Amino acid sequence: MAGATDLVTITIGGNDVNCPGSMVTYSCQNSGGTNCGTVDRAAVNPALDEVGQRIGNVVNAVHAKAPQARVLLVSYSTLLPDTGGCTGVPLTADQRTFERGVAQRLAQATITAANDTGATLVRLATAGHGHDACAADP
Repeated sequence: MAGATDLVTITIGGNDVNCPGSMVTYSCQNSGGTNCGTVDRAAVNPALDEVGQRIGNVVNAVHAKAPQARVLLVSYSTLLPDTGGCTGVPLTADQRTFERGVAQRLAQATITAANDTGATLVRLATAGHGHDACAADP
């Protein structure tokens, strides 16, 4: 049946780099939560270096199983505003900077994977820009 598949949508990579899990952890920590976990920033950078290849491997595997399928590689939505923050997202300035950097690198890895594999890129982050968790209309 996979050979008859004509459309596949994929959004992946976030868990590989602990995004948005790290935002949840930071929010828990900053809100006085307990058992919040930790964020291992040292592990995130090497994971970001590899995530584009992993995304590409998944797209290539889809192409191998469903060669006629059009593959839509969908980027993650925008979670944080371009600058600043809000009380609904209790992250420090340093944490917001870190999270924005992770999101930018993950978006670039998705773009590269789409270009490398012939998948169609759907820029959800662009479409949702201005509708982040701090926006009046999220």
